[in-house]
Amino acid sequence: MEAGANDFRKASLAYQITRENFGLSLSHSQLETDNERPNDGLKSHAPNFRMDARLAPKLTAELLGQYNKNEKRLPGSATSPSPKAFTESLNWLLSPGLRFESNAYNVHAFYSREYFRLDDNSFFGVPDKNRLTTEEFNLQIDYLDIDRLTLSLGALHRYEKIHKPDTYLEKMRQTGAFFQALWQLNDAMELRGGLRYEDYSDYENDWSWNLEAIYFVPDTNLSVFTKVARAYSPPTGLDIAYDTDKDANNNPVNTNLNPEESLSFEIGLRQKLLDDKLEWTAVLFRNEVDNLIEYVSYPSIDTDPSNDPGQPNEDPNADLWDDIYPNDTYNAKEATLEGTEFSVDYRLNPQLRLNLGYTYLTAVAEKYISANSRFEEVRLPYRPRHLLQVSARYQPNENLNLGLSAVSQIDRQRDQWQDYNKPTEDYFVLNFVSEYRLNDSISLLARVENLLDEDYALTYDYPALGRSIYFGARMKF
Repeated sequence: MEAGANDFRKASLAYQITRENFGLSLSHSQLETDNERPNDGLKSHAPNFRMDARLAPKLTAELLGQYNKNEKRLPGSATSPSPKAFTESLNWLLSPGLRFESNAYNVHAFYSREYFRLDDNSFFGVPDKNRLTTEEFNLQIDYLDIDRLTLSLGALHRYEKIHKPDTYLEKMRQTGAFFQALWQLNDAMELRGGLRYEDYSDYENDWSWNLEAIYFVPDTNLSVFTKVARAYSPPTGLDIAYDTDKDANNNPVNTNLNPEESLSFEIGLRQKLLDDKLEWTAVLFRNEVDNLIEYVSYPSIDTDPSNDPGQPNEDPNADLWDDIYPNDTYNAKEATLEGTEFSVDYRLNPQLRLNLGYTYLTAVAEKYISANSRFEEVRLPYRPRHLLQVSARYQPNENLNLGLSAVSQIDRQRDQWQDYNKPTEDYFVLNFVSEYRLNDSISLLARVENLLDEDYALTYDYPALGRSIYFGARMKF
């Protein structure tokens, strides 16, 4: 159980049982919070289960179930708050499967059915409803009877029904097959590769592939790895559900979504030092994407300020009808994302562990927002040029655990209505966590989110929470 700032309350219960031929896991989590702004509350319920039963010495049946229901109030942007808007979402998944394991090969087959419902109620009182039903069958066979070589074959079939009551109904199918190989040539060299073919009902059929090599430099604990891959990804059901076919003025315009196609390259180094206490990794990457799928949502735009409330003989609600809310899912043509990543994991001693991660990113797209845009090239929004992540975990004794983590995003931009992107603020957020074990059954928890009370927003005009303190307890029996 946990409680803290902004009337935050969370309770969860988990039960597990294991026998020689049977396993069962049940859990339920419930969360409520009001957050800081008016009309920003959240209620969430999430029960889940998993069951495994051995039917024969090498054959196991499995059943997975997940359910999540959320009621979220929508405060709107800071400059255009929405005192009544809210969404209700429901998502459940049921997936039975079979797994066969032997010395020569493994087989895993499963079916899943997922349902997602979203009702979006704005302060205009007009609900926006989306329904997504997904059925999927997956089969994978791993062949293990060749020395130093693992071969995998697989197939899938996926069916999606996207329904927006009184607006549209779309049905899409996807059938595919894939082959993968992992070959350990010797103690120093490993090769990996894969090939995949997809048949789509609504898009062109396509091939995708990947090649990867890893070389372990003798007597150095250093490995060199490289990867090249081609990917093809049609719009998902949710992408289509949020494709409003509107331009930046909220006028109707055909912005039908096309599949993403990408070619990516990666090369890196990884090494362990100081008797494996320290591990560092450095990676250079480049990803060239055609038709990158993006979602844009601007704060409300007042198209006629002269009609604002307070003007003579003006309806006090008139301003609501002057605003437009430009938003759409669209393709950003010919996007390029490239940069470098560096990370260090250092176990100074059994009590103290430090982690550092840094990413430098350049992310730009040509013919941004839509085909008739006048913009030739612009940075992709909310991709920071510099991303820094640092954490420290300290355990002074067997009963006490302390942790600090920080994330900083530097040099990023936001969307700007009918114009090029605009710089938005950098931020540095520090979090603290702790756990004290009273005995083998009971632990006390405390954490502080945004310890320095940083004033920032992940998305412009939608401020994040300030300093928030939480206390809780965990019991095992």
